[in-house]
Amino acid sequence: AMQSFLESFQPAYPPGEYWVYSNQAFALLGSLLSHAYAGGSSTTWDASYQSWPAYVMDLVVTPLGMPTTQVDYSNVTAQLAQGYNFAAAGQPYPTAPLPQWLLTSAGLGAGALSSTLRDMLTFLEAQIAPPKTDLGAAIVKTQQSFGLTLSMGLGWQIGFGYWDKDGAISGFDSYMAFDALSKVGVIALSNTDSNAVGGALTLACRDLLGTLSKTALGPSKFPSPKTMPQCPQ
Repeated sequence: AMQSFLESFQPAYPPGEYWVYSNQAFALLGSLLSHAYAGGSSTTWDASYQSWPAYVMDLVVTPLGMPTTQVDYSNVTAQLAQGYNFAAAGQPYPTAPLPQWLLTSAGLGAGALSSTLRDMLTFLEAQIAPPKTDLGAAIVKTQQSFGLTLSMGLGWQIGFGYWDKDGAISGFDSYMAFDALSKVGVIALSNTDSNAVGGALTLACRDLLGTLSKTALGPSKFPSPKTMPQCPQ
């Protein structure tokens, strides 16, 4: 489905002019990186993609020292908080079933990793002070702004002197932000999911980061196209 979509998709605007969040893009990046990691050919594309879990563990998770981060969380389900979907005031929050990631899914790079607060703090520290390694050099590159219109790095949203990224999956929301100059950062994890919850989490953490760094922080700017591209489900 992803290959078919990419072969037929033609954007209505040049690269760098607009910004749209795309799980499809993260999934594509995951497949390309794992294919390069496995050294496969076009005839072994599907097989090489199965190495994505090994790739991300070998090159990112293990070098950073994140022992409670994994791709397949079937062995740690007993440690997971119950997730909920947001409901109107006065209404009970319905529980959200855990996403069932298949390791053959083309979307692993779009959210199959699960982690803990301790490991996320380790990851956050590496963003503020990247290690003097090849991985550290790659981290630095992800924090560079691309284009003149968009305040966007490789995955990181770039605001007024700070970097941030929100995330959501059924039943859960998260937000991470840091100010490398002040060497402070925040991360918040929520076991309730909705646009309202994600927005509240972002605003609260941005205010906290501003207080810690003694700087007034505004949102990043992302001009969006009038017609949104449609990706395969």
